[in-house]
Amino acid sequence: MLVVVDTDQVMNADPGQGVGIFTEYSAGGKWHVWWTCDTARSQQPCDVSVAATATTGTIEALNADQLQGGFVTTPNPSRVEARATTTNQVHGITFTTKPGAVITLEATIGGLKEGPSLGASGAGSFFFFVQDGKINGGYKGALTNPLQLQGNKP
Repeated sequence: MLVVVDTDQVMNADPGQGVGIFTEYSAGGKWHVWWTCDTARSQQPCDVSVAATATTGTIEALNADQLQGGFVTTPNPSRVEARATTTNQVHGITFTTKPGAVITLEATIGGLKEGPSLGASGAGSFFFFVQDGKINGGYKGALTNPLQLQGNKP
């Protein structure tokens, strides 16, 4: 599934209050992939594993400062893999691709590719993005994992 992400839109989430993997795109090929856990509610940490692959070109300017205790690897120039155990904080990475490039994002939380049904908010998907000014474009169905994303303005 390919989704088109609104360029230069920012999302907010309360760390510790919910599980999510959030993707933001800024003009010029700049990506921010970050995640939260529901530890304040579940009393459990989330073991998050995220991989992003540029379908064309390479991933550059990787910044993993938000991983705090996690780790990141780049098995090849077009792929980045990040992992962190998350509780009541935000973890994430930023990187740059060729402007307009599609990335393929895949993730697991606690080894699972999707959570329990979230009803109208995403049918079990962990992925969140802004499309057409709405979270996930208002789409109510299940998202694929992996998921392809592209900014609507390079």
